[in-house]
Amino acid sequence: VPVRAVFDVNDGFSHRGWTFEPRLSHTAWTGPSFALVFSASALFGDRTLNHLYYGVDAPYATADRPAYDAKAGLIATRLNASLRHRINSTLRLQYFAQVETVRGAANEDSPLVRSRQDAGLGVSLIWGAWHSAESGAE
Repeated sequence: VPVRAVFDVNDGFSHRGWTFEPRLSHTAWTGPSFALVFSASALFGDRTLNHLYYGVDAPYATADRPAYDAKAGLIATRLNASLRHRINSTLRLQYFAQVETVRGAANEDSPLVRSRQDAGLGVSLIWGAWHSAESGAE
């Protein structure tokens, strides 16, 4: 279960909050060097992090952007499909599609939310610099 500390590299690596993202994954198909994986996750953030993205402090409020005090809780729900290809023992290629929504999220009503859902496609190349001499279950 991924728990992450968030730091701001533009502000001396200051701590900005925490996220927690439980995920369910299902490997639908595997081949000699391929795997098709589907997953669903829910991303949660503490109040500090959510305020960074969704909060509007009173000095920055305008007629079109009222003050908003962000709450801790659900940030977004995500659905993901990925095709993973193992090129060799240290290199993997992944193609993925993701849909994300903030419907039902703790800060869905923030004046900074412009869109309730989003979709994306991507490609990643993953290089494992180190690995154990004995391979485990994949």
